[in-house]
Amino acid sequence: MNIHEYQAKELLARHGVAVPFEIPAKSLAEVRPAAEKIAASGSAKVVVKSQIHAGGRGKGTFKTGFQGGVKVAASVDEAVGFAEKMLGNVLVTKQTGAEGRQTLLSPWPLPTPTDWLERVNGVETEAELAAVRQAVMELATPAGASEALRDMAARVRAREAA
Repeated sequence: MNIHEYQAKELLARHGVAVPFEIPAKSLAEVRPAAEKIAASGSAKVVVKSQIHAGGRGKGTFKTGFQGGVKVAASVDEAVGFAEKMLGNVLVTKQTGAEGRQTLLSPWPLPTPTDWLERVNGVETEAELAAVRQAVMELATPAGASEALRDMAARVRAREAA
């Protein structure tokens, strides 16, 4: 099953897992209100992330020539400007091949220093995600783990065994 990062966060949040605040935007008309809401929440900056089913978005290049599918905007206007260059365009990364993938967007506040997403900077997260995945698998083993976490780990193990 392929799900976008924002969809995974929504799923985790429904099961009580704390996730960073974000507002998916599927059209340019949705970007400004999303960025304004994020700015109003107290965030000094807005991260605009392209959403495709592939890694390497931060280092990717759009077929238009625009560099990077993850941008930190210092203002609402800058977030909208980044979105105009990303949304609906084709992003090519080391995982997509030359054909690339068409993007959705997910604006969110710049994470706090304690947030793991900040520590890995939103770029080159594959190795960090492997470590997070291993931690999830280890946490899912004890009897005290939540049913949802044990179920998620069982599904991952079954997929790897297939």
